[in-house]
Amino acid sequence: MQAVQHTKYSGNAADLVDITLPMPVPTANQILIRVKAISLNGSDTETLRGRPFYTRLIGLRKPQKTVLGSDIAGVVEAVGSEVTRFNVGDAVLGDLVLRNGGNGFAPYIAADADAFALKPASLSFVEAGAIPQSGAIAVQALRDAIKLQAGESILINGAGGSAGCFAIQLAKHMGATVTAVDSAAKQAFMQSLGADHVLDYRQTDFAKTGQRYDAILDLVSSRGARAIRRALTPNGRYFTVGGSTRLIARFALFGKFGGQPVSVLALQVTPDDLLYLSSLITEGAIRVPIDKVFPRTQLRDALTYQLGWNHLGRVVVEF
Repeated sequence: MQAVQHTKYSGNAADLVDITLPMPVPTANQILIRVKAISLNGSDTETLRGRPFYTRLIGLRKPQKTVLGSDIAGVVEAVGSEVTRFNVGDAVLGDLVLRNGGNGFAPYIAADADAFALKPASLSFVEAGAIPQSGAIAVQALRDAIKLQAGESILINGAGGSAGCFAIQLAKHMGATVTAVDSAAKQAFMQSLGADHVLDYRQTDFAKTGQRYDAILDLVSSRGARAIRRALTPNGRYFTVGGSTRLIARFALFGKFGGQPVSVLALQVTPDDLLYLSSLITEGAIRVPIDKVFPRTQLRDALTYQLGWNHLGRVVVEF
């Protein structure tokens, strides 16, 4: 089968190489999936660049994981001998970023069955492929780590990105007042998702407005502890995803800002997360904001578009 390989750190999608791989064979606990759609995430573009440094932990000088793509929606073509949750022909969705690093940039993938959930019939493959990693970040941050409560205020830094477009909606669904921070070009988009207030990070430093929040979800980790402390209430909670290796390590090691809890994401998408998100979407509580859909033949163009950070919602590649 034909796939697209990542052979060097460059941040240039044109450097991806076409290769031929053998058809994968599922082990006892795996399913073989015919990929129908994948979505692009920061994890894909960060690994393509080799920045932040932690993306090189499994390949310091050159990538060891050479076929990217972790958010997957597709159809089960075969099941391992010990798999009982799925049957051939089932439509599924899942994320593999911390399992085998991806492999979604190939038409077929063999992967652990427990990484997947059944796709609701009302969702297209494009919609389903856009959900897993970004949606799970929002769920695990807001529901599990921050434990956001109705009536609280939350600031989402980097709210116009892939995870932010789910986080805004989920925070509103949970009854919070949402301040969304991103570029001016994304303000109308963030408001369309339900943000109560929007800030252009180029014009306004959220840590200097005097406003304090019960929680901050930081999807870009661009500010240090002192700035974050100024923007939190005395019992406020802070959750960070992404950013520099140094900053994340500092937050992870010290754990608190003068008594205020700090959480650093260690994402492991579960079927329960996917089922929870799918139910919210099928019920109409939140939607899947899709910016652009590319055919598989334009995978490099899709990555280049994602690398520009100007997308409004999810970027999806359809097989």
